[in-house]
Amino acid sequence: MKRRLKFLWDCFCMISTCVMALVALFTTVVDPTEAIDPVVLWQALMVSLLCALSCFIFPWDVVMKKWEVWVRTAIHYVVINLIVLGFGNRYQWYQINNAVSLTVMLISIAVVYGIVSGVTWHKSKQDAQKMNEKLWKYRGKKYSEKK
Repeated sequence: MKRRLKFLWDCFCMISTCVMALVALFTTVVDPTEAIDPVVLWQALMVSLLCALSCFIFPWDVVMKKWEVWVRTAIHYVVINLIVLGFGNRYQWYQINNAVSLTVMLISIAVVYGIVSGVTWHKSKQDAQKMNEKLWKYRGKKYSEKK
């Protein structure tokens, strides 16, 4: 349980950091504004939390086949798009009837998804490598104790 909460927290932090960077980019470069409504920050944090919770679509401690990983990743990406576009439309972050606005949102979602997925994958790979090294050290000690 502790491991899952840490994973959730890490995902939430990565997602919200990327979202805040995008908010900063859009409000200073793309569509400069004098001030940001503080409610937008709470909205972004809530949407980030929902996106982080959606990461639990991937099972824990279960080895999946390659096709299962691809299917779950595709479903997860669609879920993320539905969350962000749905709440983004509700909170008027973009104009759904404006093709440019919608395209910018879709690209933003893809960029954040790619960054978070890449960092998560890299971190998981490092954790697995550390666990394997500890396992080999443990086995090495056990084997030397038996001899």
